[in-house]
Amino acid sequence: MNKCTNQKYEKYLYAYELGILSDEELYDFEIHQLECEYCYQKVKSFKQTTNLLRHDPLVKESLAELAEDSKSAKIKSHKLSFIKRLKSYAIAAALVVIVLLLKPWNLEFKSTYEASAAENRIVVLYFKNLTNDPNNDHIGEVIANLLITDLAESNQLQVVSSQRLYDVVQSLRKGDIRLVYEQYSNKIAEKLNANLILSGAILQSKPNIVVTAELIGSRSGVTISSIKQSGEIEENIFSVVDQLTVEIKRALNLSTEIANDPDPDIKEITTHSSEAYQAYLEGLDYYNKYYFLEAIDAFKKAVDLDSTFASAYYYLAMIDDASFIEKAVKYAGNASTVQQHFIYSRAAILNGDIELAKEELREVLDRYPEEKEAHYWLGSYSQTYERNAEEAVFHLRNAIELDSLYKNAYNKIAYAYIQLGACEKAIWAINKYVSLADDEANPHDSRGEIYSLCGDLEEAIESYQEALRVRPTFTSSLLKLGIMYVFQGDYDMADSCFSGDIAPACCISESSKELYISTIYVHQGRLNDGIEILRKGMDKIDENSGQSDLLKYYSIKAFLHWEKQQYDSAYSDLNKASEYALQINPNDHINVKPQIVRLLFESGRVREAENLVDKLKPELDSVEYGDIIKSYVDACFEMYNGNFEKAAELLENVSAVSEGLAPDIVTTTLLAKAYLETGAPEKSAELLEIQLKRYNELRAFLGNYSVKLHYLLGQAYEAYGSYNKAIQQYKLFLTIWENADHDIPSLNKAKLHLKRLEESKKYP
Repeated sequence: MNKCTNQKYEKYLYAYELGILSDEELYDFEIHQLECEYCYQKVKSFKQTTNLLRHDPLVKESLAELAEDSKSAKIKSHKLSFIKRLKSYAIAAALVVIVLLLKPWNLEFKSTYEASAAENRIVVLYFKNLTNDPNNDHIGEVIANLLITDLAESNQLQVVSSQRLYDVVQSLRKGDIRLVYEQYSNKIAEKLNANLILSGAILQSKPNIVVTAELIGSRSGVTISSIKQSGEIEENIFSVVDQLTVEIKRALNLSTEIANDPDPDIKEITTHSSEAYQAYLEGLDYYNKYYFLEAIDAFKKAVDLDSTFASAYYYLAMIDDASFIEKAVKYAGNASTVQQHFIYSRAAILNGDIELAKEELREVLDRYPEEKEAHYWLGSYSQTYERNAEEAVFHLRNAIELDSLYKNAYNKIAYAYIQLGACEKAIWAINKYVSLADDEANPHDSRGEIYSLCGDLEEAIESYQEALRVRPTFTSSLLKLGIMYVFQGDYDMADSCFSGDIAPACCISESSKELYISTIYVHQGRLNDGIEILRKGMDKIDENSGQSDLLKYYSIKAFLHWEKQQYDSAYSDLNKASEYALQINPNDHINVKPQIVRLLFESGRVREAENLVDKLKPELDSVEYGDIIKSYVDACFEMYNGNFEKAAELLENVSAVSEGLAPDIVTTTLLAKAYLETGAPEKSAELLEIQLKRYNELRAFLGNYSVKLHYLLGQAYEAYGSYNKAIQQYKLFLTIWENADHDIPSLNKAKLHLKRLEESKKYP
């Protein structure tokens, strides 16, 4: 293998080892590794050292001493940036490397879990069905997955997860996926860095089950043990798996510590029902493909068959109803060690305890350093609940380092890059996701969304169309495609998407249909028609079960009345939205209240606004992001009183984390107006230009705000003397709203601005 000929990347190698490459350099170097075998192998060797640093007891002890020494010299400010923390860790790690180099020791004779498990890294392949009964095909998958779960409880083994195995097999797929296991077993083991391969077959299922298993050294090709296990007639698959686990451990001739090795009955950490487990596996497959409706059906079937199936409840809590987490926790003792931590982590998140949720995941990594899902959820929590995209990228990169084929991590990291404003990296990550799962709908759907957030409507439309070619019933893509057509001004195509004309009628629920159809009218400034469409949709919704839909309908309708200065109707709708939000979650109504405050100020009901603020602020002390909501409310007060500089300062804080609190486009609009009032039209224009490149559902639902961005941008251009650009924006605004209701105030104002500019001699 030749050395790298590019001196730049030679230097990057050492900076990479210390963890001090910038984001841009790291991205460049990661791309280079795909083309340079030398750099790839060097990085691979670094990762082995990194694992040692993370998990060797001596290293942990040395790092602990360094941490203890640092306490006495602690700086007062704790708000160091994420990058600084990373560099500090790199320096500490480098010192530990020196300690290790100076201290003689031999890994070969370690008796800790890390060393022992590394020597016994096993991949469990699909068990072939040799019974000539196709009804038994699923049994091979069930046995393999149960063995993975059972063996993973051991402190003496590293077991490749079923999802990691699936990813690798998918990358090697050539025809029948089951043949891949047989024909490419050594290649699979090599990719997974496993020195042991366990494969098997089902010889008989009736009257009793007979299974064979073969344990092979992947590097030597030598058969370590051949096992034939028969279950008595009254015994089931779970008993056979338990017996196989014992025989496999015995065949490996593990250390005397095996006597104390955890070995629970597999049915005690999964389910007593093989049918429930099969349904659970089907649910997992659908879940990982983002086919959530099918996944929900499968998981519900699993809990119908076994009402104590904790893992199935865990997934239902994520994709169906959060209240299922109560049953997941109740029956957590029936789950594996890893799954218990995931259950408790999810419960903590739902209770608003982010630190506890992350601590549960760290405990997983303490015992199972290669559990990529723990890294994934650490990244997801950082991104979603802490709004820390940098830290999210860090954790998700860790997951990808463990599994370069981890498709869902590429999906998640793409959105983190979007939060960081790094469109090029986001597109690279999402294209990687697509390449790993081209035959699934969600990768194309996600790529469509990434392109839409980066301002490329054509690519977004093409991606959503591809998602629907893969799976015509993928509702998410159908609705987003319709939204893209709205932005493009192709209202007939948008209507075809929302009405179900180009996809099966089952795709779009009746409760959602009018909500989306209204965007077509609102985008054209036909607000009266939009309000009427929303009313029709609301009449179809059951008030007792459709609170979530009614919350959306009333909120959007309120903003349309507000646009037309119909303040009483807007106030009534926002209060109804607040009531439904309260029914859904006791804290959610607080997210509607700031809009009511702003409406009261703008409509001149100042005393009512101030009274509402006085009632609202004490509640915000116990609410996540309460300080941000306070900033928004205070900004509304400052705007009303003409203190635009203070309002801009407050709104800048809100804008950074406004998603999910105040509608992002609303915050952007207010901030742009504040900049204009403070004599900073360039800042206003820059903000509006960025917002106009973000094509998403929220912007479409608030189509009046969306189209008015052009009007505001025209004002900003006009304010700093870019008159041609101002004229273009005013004309674009008036063209889109050529059929708009005539009583919209901003429409007439735009006409006056345009007329004044065109009559003047200020532009060439």
